[in-house]
Amino acid sequence: MTFTFERALEANRALVNQLFSMRVVHYIVVKFPLTLILLLISGDVHPNPGAESVSSDNMSTLMYTDLLNSGLSIMHLNIQSLKPKLDILAVESLPYDIMVLTETWLSHDVINEDVLIPGFSQPVRCDRGDRLGGGVAIYVRQNINVTHRQDLSVNGLEAVWIELHVNNRKLLLGGIYRPPSANNNYWQLLEHSIDQAFNEPCDDILITGDFNTDVLSNPSNRLGRFMSSYNAHQLIDTPTHFTERSSSLIDLIFIKHPDNVISSFVADPFVPDLVRFHCPVACVLKFNKPKQSCFKRRLWQYDRCNFNDFRQELETCDWNFLNNNDLEATADIISDIITSAASKTIPNKVITVRPNDIPWMNGSIRKLIRKRNRIHKIAKTSNDPTTWVNFSKIRNEVTNLIRKSKSEYLSKLTDKMNCNNTTAKEWFKLAKQVTQKDSSKSMPNLVSGNAQASSDIDKANLLNQYFCSQSSIDDTGHELPNIPVSRCSLQDISISVQDVIDSINSIDPGKACGPDLVSPRLIREGSSVLAKPLSISTSTSSFSNLSFLLLGNSLMSRQYSRSPTHPNRLTIAMSRS
Repeated sequence: MTFTFERALEANRALVNQLFSMRVVHYIVVKFPLTLILLLISGDVHPNPGAESVSSDNMSTLMYTDLLNSGLSIMHLNIQSLKPKLDILAVESLPYDIMVLTETWLSHDVINEDVLIPGFSQPVRCDRGDRLGGGVAIYVRQNINVTHRQDLSVNGLEAVWIELHVNNRKLLLGGIYRPPSANNNYWQLLEHSIDQAFNEPCDDILITGDFNTDVLSNPSNRLGRFMSSYNAHQLIDTPTHFTERSSSLIDLIFIKHPDNVISSFVADPFVPDLVRFHCPVACVLKFNKPKQSCFKRRLWQYDRCNFNDFRQELETCDWNFLNNNDLEATADIISDIITSAASKTIPNKVITVRPNDIPWMNGSIRKLIRKRNRIHKIAKTSNDPTTWVNFSKIRNEVTNLIRKSKSEYLSKLTDKMNCNNTTAKEWFKLAKQVTQKDSSKSMPNLVSGNAQASSDIDKANLLNQYFCSQSSIDDTGHELPNIPVSRCSLQDISISVQDVIDSINSIDPGKACGPDLVSPRLIREGSSVLAKPLSISTSTSSFSNLSFLLLGNSLMSRQYSRSPTHPNRLTIAMSRS
């Protein structure tokens, strides 16, 4: 028998396919089970990965933060007594814009000032009046406009309705608590309140709370049927309430337009010392919220500084550039010289300022919170009792660390208040921080007609437009009066070295720096060197303007006096207003 080339090629292909099949079988029979076993016993790999709704279980810390910053973040939690957990909420609430809390257990005797959370406006509350327990409270970030919709409230129902205005969009938000023992009358009150809300004109409606109806065991429940009649969608699909032997889904989020939802998930629990506990439920909406970006700030350690070295560094600089007539450029160069000399001679460090951070928050707390969340993910995946015990231990450690950090922070403030060197102004500032009665550090959002301003630039422009509109005059058909032109002129303006030294020495070194980030203390400590290049004597006005430009707000007022030796010359002595 003769073999053709085609038959040889076909035999070779058959041999290759046979070898490949043997390798696949060997991998499936021998290697794959071992690989699968290793993955499963690792405890941190889902046994059935695939497409699913976004949850905190399959997100890294960075992804979780980016997700919450991508839109308007709303969180609900059954807090089971609010007041004892305010310090924990102050830390755990940092990623969220709005918090809806149920079972606050507050009474009408508790004032809002006693339940403030840093970074949030005063809570909008509905307290149970006839007996202990229950209650609803909603906290909203200070940079978001909110209106309490009392007209949607129904007597006998534990619910709070608010109206949010975010970038010219209106969101109606309801927080509801339904007790387990609620009767049919309570259901009717609940349905009546929700019916009123869905008849309101708005861009979207979101309802969240603890309804004490397990939608996993009873999908065709009364609440679900009622919400479906308004085409509302329920976003949470995993258990939120855990007891010793059971779990249920009773903390729900309903929304009218699901297309506005970026993500919804069950977050990691953080309330300590509870055997039966609720997990927070959260969602992120496609509402462009006002953003507060982190920024860097340089801290100068003046107590470890030798200012003689700082002055010597300034003396080595070349000041000939003062002949430049570009005032802005010259001011920038001088600022850079002062900052550069300080960086070389004064110990300093750069810190990250997070506007929403509470003062006792630190890296150790953040690290332990991340560890707690990792262990919670492993516990949910493995459902191992030992891992759950470990999670409870770490959860309580987070709480203890938060309270310890807060206690140390308040202790330091108290020591400063008792210090004999503390001024009256500093004492009252410290007292506000100790009592946590400090007012908001930022201007709230401004609304004028259909225009809304949230950033600092937008607020400044809106205020400028408003005040300009108040003083605008229609001068159509009117002519300016004939004003005679003055023929007087200044022949020379003289600024002596001593004038500059006196002006700089009048600066309060404790004041904050300006936009150029040059500390008043640096200017004052370097006055003996800075005075000479800044003292200018010329017949042109550009350098006199430069002097005022460089010294900025510290040189607000000018005292004019005639020079006794030159009657036609004005000597300008500058002083701080």
